[in-house]
Amino acid sequence: MVDQRGGEVTFDPTAPGAPPRAVLDSGTELYGVDCPAADRCVAIDYDAELTFDPAHPDANSRTQIGPSGVARDGYLPLQNTVRCPADTRCVSVDESGDAVPFDPSSTGTPTSFVVDPGRSLDGIACPAADQCTVLNDQGDELTFDPATPTDRPQATISETTSLDHIACPTTSLCIAIAYSGTMVVFDPHDPARASRTIFDPQHVLEAIACVSARQCTVVDGYGGVTTFDPASPSTASRTVISSHPLGALACPSSHQCSAVSVQDSVTFDPVSPTATIRANVGDGSSAIVAMVCPSAHQWAPRRLVWVMR
Repeated sequence: MVDQRGGEVTFDPTAPGAPPRAVLDSGTELYGVDCPAADRCVAIDYDAELTFDPAHPDANSRTQIGPSGVARDGYLPLQNTVRCPADTRCVSVDESGDAVPFDPSSTGTPTSFVVDPGRSLDGIACPAADQCTVLNDQGDELTFDPATPTDRPQATISETTSLDHIACPTTSLCIAIAYSGTMVVFDPHDPARASRTIFDPQHVLEAIACVSARQCTVVDGYGGVTTFDPASPSTASRTVISSHPLGALACPSSHQCSAVSVQDSVTFDPVSPTATIRANVGDGSSAIVAMVCPSAHQWAPRRLVWVMR
């Protein structure tokens, strides 16, 4: 897990105890992170990536990947999020439409590619080492090879609202959600046939995770969780598991998910989410903003979902 002041906490969600907090990037907000392996995580701040072993987070390396000090249209574009489809392949996207593929084991400065000029790139999912799908702030999706993101077909999959989060359990299936409750299920190779559903207009959809093509889970801003089959999402039922808004989610297996609020973490079986394991994590003064589970017994940072000031 990460907090708004550059800290991280790693722990076993099934037996959380009182895990210590380590500082990755003192005083700097982390905008995204992924863990391509149990012993390697990659976090990003506004213009750099930090690679670290979650068991030894103090020994991290920082490499600049963004245009530090170089303004575009009057401002510095911030890195939004990162995904690592392979141990030596990550891709970061930013709020000006750029993608930066990089090898976290290398200290060289990577090349930035313009993927969608002038559009903020937000949610991203990479179901394979040679395929990533990203959402922009206009309801479009773009699918590309992260090694060379130059061939990037673009399609509008939501004409009335922007989409905020995405999960792609396979190379031919992606599920995108909006805070407003809209859900779009689509094949990134045939987005014209996307299926749009008003999934939950009453609760703010905050995060999605899919363990397979037949099982996805979302959490919302009212402490609720919903697990569904993407082929028939309207038949799902919602369960409240927290009195706090849930803002991040990871599901390392079909019977284990963990979600996080500003107060605590909740681990549950998404198929039957009534029994939960709760833990107070963080330092009590910094908002917890993100997490990922590289295995069923380990938590580390993932994507920035919100920051409280």
